[in-house]
Amino acid sequence: MSIELRGVAKRFGDVVALHRLDLTVAAGELLVLLGPSGCGKSTTLRIVAGLEDPTEGEVHIGGRRVDTVDPKDRDVAMVFQGYALYPHLSVRENLAFPLARRGVPRPERAVRVTETARFLGLEPLLDRRPGELSGGERQRVAMGRALVRRPKVFLFDEPLSNLDARLRVDLRAEIARLHRETGATSLYVTHDQTEAMALGDRIAVLNAGRLEQLATPREIYERPRNRFVARFVGTPACNLLAVERGEGVVRAGPLVWAGLDLPPGPLEAGIRPEDLSLGPGDPGNAEVERVELAGPEAHVHLRAGETTLVARVPAATAPRPGDRVHLQAPADRVHWFGDTHEPRRAGRQLP
Repeated sequence: MSIELRGVAKRFGDVVALHRLDLTVAAGELLVLLGPSGCGKSTTLRIVAGLEDPTEGEVHIGGRRVDTVDPKDRDVAMVFQGYALYPHLSVRENLAFPLARRGVPRPERAVRVTETARFLGLEPLLDRRPGELSGGERQRVAMGRALVRRPKVFLFDEPLSNLDARLRVDLRAEIARLHRETGATSLYVTHDQTEAMALGDRIAVLNAGRLEQLATPREIYERPRNRFVARFVGTPACNLLAVERGEGVVRAGPLVWAGLDLPPGPLEAGIRPEDLSLGPGDPGNAEVERVELAGPEAHVHLRAGETTLVARVPAATAPRPGDRVHLQAPADRVHWFGDTHEPRRAGRQLP
């Protein structure tokens, strides 16, 4: 069942939360809304759910216009950041509650609760109350409350934000399995790029209520549409360097290229940290300021005059603070951002 937003805008007084958003989620797709706080991603989700009314525009689910339809009649299920469980009810009763509210007969309720508990590994917890569960277990119960309804559309509002790093990885796998095995259309909101890249069939990057880019995770990373996407997606963030031209060469900080055919006008070079290569320098063109170890890799912070950069290299070959190095980056891996919305030229073509 598809979701379609047509020119959806939302204003709160003088504050514009969404600027005429056009967005389609294909049937069976898991689309992630990614962006910083205040970008409009949760507002978008709440409009689809019916918890907020759009100021203008239309919302369609499965080809049916629903922006004037009550939330309970949209056939969507929502998983919140804060679990939204009834503390005085057992896990079994929490799972059965939405079915009871919809008048599902008791025998069918029992079957669906058992099936859902088995699917999510909740069977040993059915007689416990939420206060006796860990954060990860509570979120699995919250997912179960949505799943037990067998909705056509799942809406996830930052469901993993309250969990520690290890639990986020575990629950991320559960959500991916849930999507794969149910085939339900899913709209997932997060500010965490790792979640977005791991889960999304496509990612919609939002900023200040506007859609910056809609593409597959790989394309978002490999071919960012503008400076915001390039900087927001990727850790460490993409290096952005002002470009200077002269004497047949192009310079960006300590980096120099010859023979490039670039369009006129001001440009910035966007270079991913892993695309910077560090060679021995005597005297070199940059100095290592500090090195951050991150498991098998290292993030090397460098300075070249007034320019600062970050490179990502294998930890085993990382230089030491104070070392002089020679920086290089292949021109076909550089994103050239001009004064237009699209990059003038980006990295490799994707297969």
